[in-house]
Amino acid sequence: PNEPTLQRLKSIAEKQRDTAERRRFVQDQSLAAKELLDRSEFTSAIQLLETALQKLPAEPNLEALLALAKIESQRQSEDRESQAAQEASERALFQNQAAQRQAAALRKGLDEREEVDHLENLASQLRQMVSGVEFEETIRRSFDPLFEQVRARQLAKEQVAAELQDLRKSAGDSFDPGSRARAKTRLQEVKAEFPHERNVHYACEEVARALDARGEEHERVIAELSRIAESVKHVPLSESNDLLKSAARLSADFSMEPQVGALIQQIEYEVNRRLAQRQALIEEMEQLEN
Repeated sequence: PNEPTLQRLKSIAEKQRDTAERRRFVQDQSLAAKELLDRSEFTSAIQLLETALQKLPAEPNLEALLALAKIESQRQSEDRESQAAQEASERALFQNQAAQRQAAALRKGLDEREEVDHLENLASQLRQMVSGVEFEETIRRSFDPLFEQVRARQLAKEQVAAELQDLRKSAGDSFDPGSRARAKTRLQEVKAEFPHERNVHYACEEVARALDARGEEHERVIAELSRIAESVKHVPLSESNDLLKSAARLSADFSMEPQVGALIQQIEYEVNRRLAQRQALIEEMEQLEN
């Protein structure tokens, strides 16, 4: 007669035990989830709560904590994105400022006509700076005129080097005083154009020394030809041909120089005049003898 009562008591005890286990499970999972939330480990908290809800679907406390974890996770993600965007913006600003400072240094170097090697080094550094993804294409393009100026400077230096080589070769050829004066003026222009280029200045000095040596040689030849031009008027006629040959040898390197040419003509004229005079005298004496 007491069996139904015992069954009801057993059922009540089992329900109470299930309820206690459920409460303990919810409490344990909630505490674990809250610890993860406190450490901002939102992804781990979400995974833990979703697993717990599979065991106790629609459990209010677990669902509330899951909703909170998702909200905090979303906020964290947004904060990270915002922070990443801010850091990227600050990094881009810093790199842009660095590039602008580099561009200013390059512009100053161009204005002060610094060595081309130094300008190319500055330009190379600037190219590396603006090659990053943080720079927009319009910003990169804004530096192109500077790169073009550096390239033009390099080409100008190459052209000047070739010009100085030509001048150096010409100094050994027939080079009249007017040409030498123009060449020296050009050397001064080149030095002013490349005030910090040691190689260019050395080449200019080398050309200047060659021009000076050529000028000294020219003056010596002029002086000697002038002496010969005066001597052929007085030396024995037998010596005049030797003087004419000597004058021809002296003038060989200045054959196109007007002053040298005029002296040679003067010497030839005087020798020929004296030869003609002697021939006329010989003919006159022969007529007298006849």
